[in-house]
Amino acid sequence: MAVDAVSEPQSQNDYLREFSPIIDNILAISLHMEAPANEGICLSCNVRQITWRCSDCVGCDNFCDKCIRVHHRSLPYHRVEHWTGSFFEPAWLCQANVVIHLGHRGLPCPNNIGSGGADDSDSDYSYQRLPSSDNGTIFGNGLPKLKGRNYHVVVDKSGVHRLKIIPCSCPDAPKDKGRYVHYLQMGLFPASLQNIKTVFTFGVLNDFRMDNLECKTAALNYWHKIVRFTSHQFPESVPVSVLPLCTPEILTLIYRTDTGNFWEFLACGETLNIASGMASVMAIPENQPPEV
Repeated sequence: MAVDAVSEPQSQNDYLREFSPIIDNILAISLHMEAPANEGICLSCNVRQITWRCSDCVGCDNFCDKCIRVHHRSLPYHRVEHWTGSFFEPAWLCQANVVIHLGHRGLPCPNNIGSGGADDSDSDYSYQRLPSSDNGTIFGNGLPKLKGRNYHVVVDKSGVHRLKIIPCSCPDAPKDKGRYVHYLQMGLFPASLQNIKTVFTFGVLNDFRMDNLECKTAALNYWHKIVRFTSHQFPESVPVSVLPLCTPEILTLIYRTDTGNFWEFLACGETLNIASGMASVMAIPENQPPEV
């Protein structure tokens, strides 16, 4: 009776050698994906020209001005790029008129509709690079620096985002320091309670907690990772804000309310009070003025 030969286990190099014959094909496919797909026609409506590409959608989907807004109403933390006619450049979803509405589970407040830019309806919208504080220029070829009413710095595990967050204008809506309620209802933890301009998603707070628990990652190192996710080539273009920070006492109080492990990271040390600690390492370069 013949005995089957026992095959030797493959090493890591053996597995890598399987890819050697197709390296050129891999590079060719990667380069081909840098241009608009479907002969420049939107993959969603199959009518209008491609103007946007989302790197977080499956297959790096290509969209027109209208479809990018419709598909990302509930996905505001995706990273997108805008087609210039020659190449895709880094951009913000807010430049495609994607906004976050407070007070109505993500829907526009009835009192805001028609008030001038607060409603993200299906009306036509043309992309334009919004003006910045330095005569319309940007940091190198990185993300544009946007300023204006209702712009917020939103820190998510996918990176830092510049988004418009539209407050609720109903008569009974929380005012001033009470507006944190609507932010929390949208899964956003404010860095302060007064003049809220920087918020952290619950996702990034949980992600940092796990990184700190399993990998012993400090707040500064985690922030550097988030910045690289946002713009690896031009990290200096990532927006930051100088704002009053959450105090350790408030964070400890939240932890002691026994609301579960989600808040555990908020009181895990003097320098690792996550929302407070992460905000403290969002340092502004000396040549960059604080955002208003």
